[in-house]
Amino acid sequence: MHDRLEQQGHLGPAPAAPLTPEDSRQRFLIALTQDGSLVSAQRLVDAWQMQRQALEQRVDKGQLFKLKIKNRNWYPGVMQTLLPDTVAAVCQAFGPAPAIDHLLFWIRRHGALQGKTVAEMLSTEGEAGLKTVIALAQAMAPQR
Repeated sequence: MHDRLEQQGHLGPAPAAPLTPEDSRQRFLIALTQDGSLVSAQRLVDAWQMQRQALEQRVDKGQLFKLKIKNRNWYPGVMQTLLPDTVAAVCQAFGPAPAIDHLLFWIRRHGALQGKTVAEMLSTEGEAGLKTVIALAQAMAPQR
């Protein structure tokens, strides 16, 4: 009886297995690549007018972070509008941490930044904004 009801569509499909935390993380990151929040290495290379190798060198020095999603490197899209040295200063102040921690620092709104994201603060407040962001990054670093 159960099989016949299922075949006729009365019971609906079997419930999907619950997502693991890793599955949820991957879905979140993939969505960010689709909405432009994360951009390809080529887009950042073009925006900063540097070679791809220079991006990798910055990652190695802790001046930039990347996220590996489906075997491609992705970077926060907001970085395209910022100077590479500004990004480097913030990334170095935040210190060594998993790339996902860096990403969350960059994309969330912070009370200490007047409810702005890091990029918004850097774009609207100039040098004073950079000092505020660096102070916040340094203050958050020991909390990890």
